[in-house]
Amino acid sequence: QPAGSVKRTASAGASQDPIPILAPNSMTWEGTASDWWPFWVEDNEDSLATEKVCHQAFQQAYDCTFYAAYDREDCICPGPAAGFEEVVNCHNFFGYAMTGSWLMPANQTNSVPKHLTQEERSEFCNEAYHITWDCFAIPPYKGGAKGGCWLGNCWRWFGSCMGFDRTSPAPYDDRATKAIEHELGRPSTTPEPWYPGQRLKMTTHQPRATTEPPTN
Repeated sequence: QPAGSVKRTASAGASQDPIPILAPNSMTWEGTASDWWPFWVEDNEDSLATEKVCHQAFQQAYDCTFYAAYDREDCICPGPAAGFEEVVNCHNFFGYAMTGSWLMPANQTNSVPKHLTQEERSEFCNEAYHITWDCFAIPPYKGGAKGGCWLGNCWRWFGSCMGFDRTSPAPYDDRATKAIEHELGRPSTTPEPWYPGQRLKMTTHQPRATTEPPTN
């Protein structure tokens, strides 16, 4: 599984969902780093730092789900099942968020430090969930998530993992931006994330952006 930055130039199709991709080498993580992969990240320092931070957070959040039975049962991540859920399931969702394709199930990488106490692990995972939630609001070509989390069952699940109720999307709290700026060692020029609550027309949170971004 490739880690860190993917140095490519954004294309007009950068925000299109490449679910139908069926070429053999698209089934490998190496294939997602090839030049023909539809989700490209801009080749600049800020976008690459964002890609690194978001990719790492998604991987850590996925690895955290394997501790859910001990730490937070409502964060258990169901794997493949028969029929439709062979592809559309929690494991493939994390691969989708990192690559843009539901055909790429995430791999467990043991990114959660084993020496942590349960309380420390809970804090570590909570941070990872918060950053991934923020990354959904950053355009993919700027290094953000390569898939969306707009359906109710998705944002409710993430909200539960972060300790919020399941009645509205969790608030955006700037953790991804802080992590990106820590990675850069300076303020980031990546556009401020537009909050998913704008699309869901929720009024309980204050969006940072003032206009709805393009959907394509």
